[in-house]
Amino acid sequence: FLGVSLNILSMMGLMLAVGMLVDNAVVVTESIHRHQLQHENKEKAIKVGVQEVALAITAGTLTTAIVFLPNIVNSNDEVAIYLKHVSITLCIALGTSLILAQTIIPLMVARVKPPDPDKHNKIVDALILRYSRIIDWSLNHRRITIVVILVLLFSIAVPISMVKMNMFDEPSDRKIYLRYHIDGTYTVEKVESVVDIYEDYLFENQQEFEINSVYTYYTGDYAMSTILLEKGDKAHKSMNDIEKLIRDSLPQHPIARPSFERSSTTGRDESIRVQLIGKSSEELADLSRQVAWSLTRIQGLKDVRSEAETGKKEVQVVVDRQRGQQVGLSTRQVAQVITAAMRGIRLRRFRDESGEIDMRLSFQAEDQQTIEDLKNVPLFTQDGTRLKLASLADFTIKRGPVNIHRENRTTAMGVEAYLDGISMSEARRYISQVLSNYQFPAGYTWNYGESFSYEDEAFNSMLINLLMALALIYFLMAALFESLLFPSVIWTQIVFSVVGVYWFFLITGTEMSLMSLIGILILIGVVVNNGIVLVDHINQLRKGSAGRFEAIMQAGRDRMRPILMTAGTTILSLVPLCIVTTQIGGDGPPYY
Repeated sequence: FLGVSLNILSMMGLMLAVGMLVDNAVVVTESIHRHQLQHENKEKAIKVGVQEVALAITAGTLTTAIVFLPNIVNSNDEVAIYLKHVSITLCIALGTSLILAQTIIPLMVARVKPPDPDKHNKIVDALILRYSRIIDWSLNHRRITIVVILVLLFSIAVPISMVKMNMFDEPSDRKIYLRYHIDGTYTVEKVESVVDIYEDYLFENQQEFEINSVYTYYTGDYAMSTILLEKGDKAHKSMNDIEKLIRDSLPQHPIARPSFERSSTTGRDESIRVQLIGKSSEELADLSRQVAWSLTRIQGLKDVRSEAETGKKEVQVVVDRQRGQQVGLSTRQVAQVITAAMRGIRLRRFRDESGEIDMRLSFQAEDQQTIEDLKNVPLFTQDGTRLKLASLADFTIKRGPVNIHRENRTTAMGVEAYLDGISMSEARRYISQVLSNYQFPAGYTWNYGESFSYEDEAFNSMLINLLMALALIYFLMAALFESLLFPSVIWTQIVFSVVGVYWFFLITGTEMSLMSLIGILILIGVVVNNGIVLVDHINQLRKGSAGRFEAIMQAGRDRMRPILMTAGTTILSLVPLCIVTTQIGGDGPPYY
């Protein structure tokens, strides 16, 4: 009904929903089961059991679903679009589970023989008894408990400083790109001969480099080889080790400057780009070369190169203004003559029976081959005197920019590098340390390029969605509980769950990435369910005759089993995804 297809993202939503789908049914069934154990008749046990947890499971489902609302509504950025299908699928699945838990599940329980009230689970009973003692001790030693809580909370500073931030996971598709950086423009045959040298080298060491196949694309000024490495049981070396082996004995050629590239899981190159800003292109070119040299000293950056070096050779014609004025020709008039000689002059269209034909008047191809041909281009003064272009201009051959890039109406030039064993956040810190001490001329500065800004945008988008989710959860619980205190108690669970995330990431050596933040987003909706189920039951007991401590103790005992069951089903359903390296779509970010 919402126009969402069954794709890898919506199926990802189904995978994540598998463990959560049974949560509502578990809570309802356990509540009915507990009343049946108290020797209540079947009909009363079902009615009271469902009514007792109706608010809790409704609030839990809504809080889980509302976490994804910002991603469904906000489709302006890439991250939100990426999460939209996941969010819609999860919300529909959870909504369906809520309806079934309050309708079909009680009906099915009514058809099942009640459990024996005298039969007990020794393991669960022992856990409940031990848990009760912990609660009792905590409530009677609140100062010590608060100290322990604060130590746990502030301990997050340790893993945060040690867990790497890398918004886009490293690729695991075993694919390396060898870009040749052809210096100039040549015939295709010439470029092919250069490529053959490098391909022969790769195939001579095919077994050592664990190469499966090599595909190369080239033109007169561009060439790149895609090196596909062995996978599975045939792969014994890491991509970094293979890259170093290839680099050690890589052939040298005067017209090629090969470098390695790798793609991230988003399809973007694993490259970074520092942008220099100023007025003069020539000054920026000099600065970019100096900055490139400075960045080569950073461990973890490789193949650092200035964009000023990537331009093609061109003939630059510099008109002598004084000589031009003497014969009555301006620089503009000379430029128009050169344009006519090189590009031709567009004439009026020729119309015949078959239609219109574009007409252009230009020099013959054989008159556009050498610099001498350009120097001999004729110029005519106002009195009809014929001159050669060489008499009014100087000719130099130098490398010119492919294009002039402007950022906010100011000329900019970049320095590009590739990551070598460090994350984007680490590269950013090292670059900042180097360039913060660099003395730039007046009017010139630098900033982080698109590679960094893209990661910042993705992180900021996820951060905004997380904060919006937290606010929406709080307001929803405040409305359902008609209290500002109870939602605050439940809300603290989210903080401690994130503490656990960072510690577990540190223990397992996992990087904080975009997929990790999606995991935290889902976790927010999951962890509040336990708190809602517990606090709602405490409120019900308090409305009776139970005191505060007594209600907390009793609710803890009553709700321990459903909380363990719902948490257990969610965790177990995600274990298969945790222990494999399967990627979304085969070459996207990994599920784990």
